[in-house]
Amino acid sequence: MSSSIVEHSLAARALAAAGDAIITVDTAGRITSWNEAARRLLGYSPQDAIGQTLALIIPPEHRPRHMAGFHAAIDSGRLAHSGAVARVEAATASGTRLALGLSLGLLPPEDGKPVGVVAVLRPLGEAVAEFVNALSQQRNGAA
Repeated sequence: MSSSIVEHSLAARALAAAGDAIITVDTAGRITSWNEAARRLLGYSPQDAIGQTLALIIPPEHRPRHMAGFHAAIDSGRLAHSGAVARVEAATASGTRLALGLSLGLLPPEDGKPVGVVAVLRPLGEAVAEFVNALSQQRNGAA
């Protein structure tokens, strides 16, 4: 068995076993993968989420800002908050809003442009949410 097949198999098992929600999105903003932790956290099965746009989980009032940042990252090949955890609000299948910690990574380019984005989401406890929110505000003020 080749090492690339083993690496792919190991990566797939790691995504399935991860405790954090891990979602990948293509350059058009369509969900391409959705792990079990994403199902538990957000309430959508992979079958319901994959192929949908990010609008599925982004509350309507936040969509323009989130999508502008998403497209800027894809076009420039850089993330505005690379390596940082940001506080975001997500909408679940039941309509509940959750405060989440979000970290993003660009999926490596094939032709000079990223092929998508990986998002890692986790629920924020109240104290952690306040800390991350203050840090995000501080970062946004400094930017």
